[in-house]
Amino acid sequence: MAEDALVRDILIVAYKLALLTFYIGVLVYALPIPVRSVKRWAPILLWDAILAALVSLLFFTLVDISNEIAALLGGSWAFFTQWRDTAISVLMLGKTIILAVMAVLSRIGYWGYAKFLVSPLDKAIDTGLFTVFWIAAVAYFVKKFGLILAAIGSALYAVPFRITRSAGAVLLSFFLVANAGFQVMPAFMSAVAEAPGRPDPGKLERYGLAVASIEVVDYRGQGVSGQLLMSLQGVEGPVALVEVVGGLAMDPVMGTVTAVPSKASTYYHIVIDGVYFRLYPYPVNPSDYDVDENGIWHVKLSNSNMVWIDDYIVFFTNASIASIEEEGNTTIITVYSPASVGYASIRYPDSCALSVQWAATNVSLRRWAWAGISGLEERASFTGTLTVEVTVYSCDGVNPDFRKRSYLGWAADLGSFTDLHLVAAYMLYYVTVPVIYMFLMLSATASLARLLGGRGRIPVKV
Repeated sequence: MAEDALVRDILIVAYKLALLTFYIGVLVYALPIPVRSVKRWAPILLWDAILAALVSLLFFTLVDISNEIAALLGGSWAFFTQWRDTAISVLMLGKTIILAVMAVLSRIGYWGYAKFLVSPLDKAIDTGLFTVFWIAAVAYFVKKFGLILAAIGSALYAVPFRITRSAGAVLLSFFLVANAGFQVMPAFMSAVAEAPGRPDPGKLERYGLAVASIEVVDYRGQGVSGQLLMSLQGVEGPVALVEVVGGLAMDPVMGTVTAVPSKASTYYHIVIDGVYFRLYPYPVNPSDYDVDENGIWHVKLSNSNMVWIDDYIVFFTNASIASIEEEGNTTIITVYSPASVGYASIRYPDSCALSVQWAATNVSLRRWAWAGISGLEERASFTGTLTVEVTVYSCDGVNPDFRKRSYLGWAADLGSFTDLHLVAAYMLYYVTVPVIYMFLMLSATASLARLLGGRGRIPVKV
């Protein structure tokens, strides 16, 4: 890469400057001038040359040590990027809600009251956005150009007579400290303060809600994907439409957890390829949830008449599943309907390449369309035992376009947003602690620069 080549070229210049410093030191030793103010530079130049040469030769080792320290403390650039994006998203969401509230109240003549109520929080969010963007800009500069600046610092560090030694020590120290510091910053933040705007299980109870992790599995206990519908008795329509990915419900507001009623029964269905499956237990009562040590509820929902084979390839029946065998990419399913006529169906998207072998002759075909994808359904009616063999060759590019609405999730998020201590929480997490952390990094930079001898200056008189 061009950047690596540039860094190596600068390091070669730094090493040659170190050699020049060494030769000047030897020359000063050999000068037949018995002037103390001149001769005292000889050992100083020799020591500076050795130290500068070591810095240029061990430059990449120092960078690796900086990265290793960050990893040992639980940091990484990916972790920092995630923290930065989440912080900006939370702050922008708060800003959006404030603007919406002020716009609505101003239309009905309550502008003055709205401004009085939300002004402190609005200013806290603005300050938080400024701080986060400022930190993100510095971190981007360090990640993008820090290595080159550190190499320039090593070259300045090697200039004879310590003319630019302080500047070189500061540049090199700043990169080594900031490179590790920004990676560790999210771990430090989570250890010192809690991010505001996250629903607190203890506080949601007053809204009749709880935070829950919801799993959805098939007959074999394998996680499925689809759209989860959450409804309440006596309430028209679903109160949440959540995407299920790999067996875990993903709330559009709260992420890997979702808000559920804490005092009422909930009726769950999952939709896969346009087919609605009832999930059991049905309904789910508050007592059906397990609770972990963090107060997060958990429930595993299943349907014993459904088999998830691959990406949106689903087998279902109204009969009993007798056995399932897997051989490589082939799945053999045997179903049993002793008394009445049963049916067995398999639905798969058009983009999937597979073969379906039925131990039946009355197999019907029909088209289906759902959530922006389309495919084929094969269905057979039978009495007694039926076996179907499904071999999947490939199944790529299946991305349903779900309508995701989580009214309970929005209520939970708004409930945490309107907490009385939210202004203090925003100021602490997005302003106070990050600014303190930046000053700690600057202090560590100054200490390391001083350790490298960055205070040396050429005397005025010789």
